[in-house]
Amino acid sequence: MAYEYAFFEKKSKYKSVFVFAVLGFFVFGVGFYFIFLMKSILEASDSPGYYAIFKLYGLPFFIFIVACKFLAHSVKIHNMYVLKCREAKLKKDSIDAVLKLYQITYNLDIDFYPNYRSPQDAKVDLEVHNLR
Repeated sequence: MAYEYAFFEKKSKYKSVFVFAVLGFFVFGVGFYFIFLMKSILEASDSPGYYAIFKLYGLPFFIFIVACKFLAHSVKIHNMYVLKCREAKLKKDSIDAVLKLYQITYNLDIDFYPNYRSPQDAKVDLEVHNLR
C-alpha cells in the first residue's frame, strides 16, 4: 500500500517542489534588483555612509540566504519523495519475489480518500490466488 500511496501523492509533491523553486528564484531576482537599485542610489550620493554600504551588501546577502532556503526546501521535498518511492518499490519487489517462489498471485485495488486529517484513508480490495 505504501508503494501505491507514494505514487498517489506524486502530483502534490511536484506542485510543492515547483512552488518553492519559483519562490526561491523570485527572491533571488528581488535580491539582484535590490543590489542594482542600491548601486544606482549610491552612485548618485556624494559620500555613502556605513549604513548605505550595509544596505548595499548586507541586506542582499540575507535575501540570498532566504532564497537559498526556499531552493533547498524544494530539493529536500523532491529527494524525500524519490527516496520514499524507492524504499516502497524495494519492499514491494521483495514481497513479490517471495510470493513468486510459492507461485502465489494477487490482485490489489486501492482507492484513496482525500482526507486532510489522516491522508492514508483508503479502500483496499485484495484477492489472493493459488493459496494452498
